[in-house]
Amino acid sequence: MTREHVIPKALGGTRKIPAVCIKCNNVTLSRLDTALISESPLSIVSSRYFDSRLSDLWDCDHSENHLLLEARFDSKIDGMRQFPQLVFDPMGKGAWQIRGSADEVMKFGPENYQRLFIEALLSAFHDRAPGKRKRIIYEEIEHTLLPEFYRLPPRVFLPYDLSELKPDSKFIIRYLNRADRRLVLEQLSNWDSTKTLKNVSYRAGSSSPPIRILHNPLEVLRGLMKVAVNLLVQECSNTRVDRTTFGEVVGMVLGEQPMPSRILESQGFVIPESLRSMPRVPDTHSFWLIFDEGQWTVHSSFFGGQIFSSVRFPGINSESWNFRELTVPLRGDKNKWSWRNGLIIPALSPVIEWRDVSKLAPSIPFRNGMHTEERIIRRSVG
Repeated sequence: MTREHVIPKALGGTRKIPAVCIKCNNVTLSRLDTALISESPLSIVSSRYFDSRLSDLWDCDHSENHLLLEARFDSKIDGMRQFPQLVFDPMGKGAWQIRGSADEVMKFGPENYQRLFIEALLSAFHDRAPGKRKRIIYEEIEHTLLPEFYRLPPRVFLPYDLSELKPDSKFIIRYLNRADRRLVLEQLSNWDSTKTLKNVSYRAGSSSPPIRILHNPLEVLRGLMKVAVNLLVQECSNTRVDRTTFGEVVGMVLGEQPMPSRILESQGFVIPESLRSMPRVPDTHSFWLIFDEGQWTVHSSFFGGQIFSSVRFPGINSESWNFRELTVPLRGDKNKWSWRNGLIIPALSPVIEWRDVSKLAPSIPFRNGMHTEERIIRRSVG
């Protein structure tokens, strides 16, 4: 057995609960944390606090006919930071473009930046001998699910800053179809390492980037349920919270029991206005634990009320209260959780929303925040 964070560490959680199966914690529950933290609407907000990296967040050069560029959100500048990348774009200013963040290009100098990137890229590309670790990852994106009006010509990029480059660093080739993939492979196979590209572009990143979040909503919901169950384990000292008393939700969290067919219509992320009475304390998470007629409902207000969720499931209650409000500081002292109890259950009608990020997190300036319920990236290593 091992211990698990009540709230995932990547969301600022510090308290732990005991008696969690090691295999469950390291495999199943860890995967649910990843889905919740990196592949859900919650990841948009958490990336602003903890500089976590969203899987599909692009910067955009509108002067190049809405060219999408590989980037990540940088909380230090409250905007986008472009990754080092080689873009094969016959519609742009040049057939090949080197792109990168402004501060890094200026730090290394445009020519040296280009040289270091190309040398590392070609080394990774040609380092494909049998038995060696593959350092090229291929990612095909379904073009019909890209944000409307934007372009994504094939490119190769390093998924972090050039200053973080290591001898075994991996590069990602991202493309829309097999023809684009062949183009990149042909160009890299015949690359003249003596030539210098004229187009090395850099600029300040956008504060309102296009975004697509690729996720499995049922997996994300299981992650929200896991947090809710953990909170009950933590707060309900007189209530037995395990497979015997909470068998349905434990089974769903562990993937041992199927989720009801229409569960996503009644549980998940919530439009903030429909939970307006919940706390919105800066730099905290807040939770309402509510028991009524054999059902537990857990409403969550993450990151000071920047995004909300709601889940419910059957269980028992041996506590003297049927309503508890928790306030948890982000990465604060684990002993500084605050709570208050009540016997009057707040009347709430949460409105569930899974697709439109602009409705779920209206304070975050992202464009095209529509999300898909499919995973549209196909990855392979070669």
